[in-house]
Amino acid sequence: MNENLVIEKIRPHTIKKFEIVEEYVKSWAQKLLNNSSCSNLVFIDCMSNCGQYYDENNNLIEGTALRVAKILKQCAQDYPNKSIDLYFNDIDPAKIDHLETLLPSNKNNFHVRVSKGDANDFLKELNKEFRNNRGSHYLLFYDPYEAAIDWDAITPFLNGWGEVIINHMVSDTLRAIKTAKSDKAVKKYEGTYLIDIEKLTSYKNKDDFEKRIEDIIKAVTMIKNMIYTFRLSHFLIRETDFFTI
Repeated sequence: MNENLVIEKIRPHTIKKFEIVEEYVKSWAQKLLNNSSCSNLVFIDCMSNCGQYYDENNNLIEGTALRVAKILKQCAQDYPNKSIDLYFNDIDPAKIDHLETLLPSNKNNFHVRVSKGDANDFLKELNKEFRNNRGSHYLLFYDPYEAAIDWDAITPFLNGWGEVIINHMVSDTLRAIKTAKSDKAVKKYEGTYLIDIEKLTSYKNKDDFEKRIEDIIKAVTMIKNMIYTFRLSHFLIRETDFFTI
């Protein structure tokens, strides 16, 4: 193991997030692989971490990247006439180096690519590969650790032939928006919600922030009759909304 790598300890709500995405990918892949118009599946995790975590009992837990890679490797074996590509990126080189040691090997119709760098820069470059490729169907998982969404990076994928899962870290906003004073903090929230900070601080609850995210998605998506959005809020035991995907 890389001596610079620190495997994070996570709480039950994060494990539940892994499980939600895992089950979604299973259904997504099966539906598309059985569709004759789909020749290529693409899964993108631009903030993939190292693939492993410790739970509260110090058990080693697989994260989204490894869970999805295992599912799609099996899909590639079951559908040899379809191709499957996975893209994993993280800004921490030690995390990607560790993840790479755990990922399944490439096969004829199954390819994994890893990258090290800023998630949004990664997406902006990757988008160039997917332009006008109607045979490919992608699923982008956008999972920031705080309420920070770069719409310039995400919007091309919202207008392409695929799906985008955004983990909206509403807990960050609810906790800190009213005390955001630094230029960096103000810029983060204004960039995420595309509205000035004075308006944001007038929002009363999480529903206001979630509706704002949905409104942005609808506004930046060009093909209006092809928009399908859903919200799934996950709660801690004390019923505090932690994140929405």
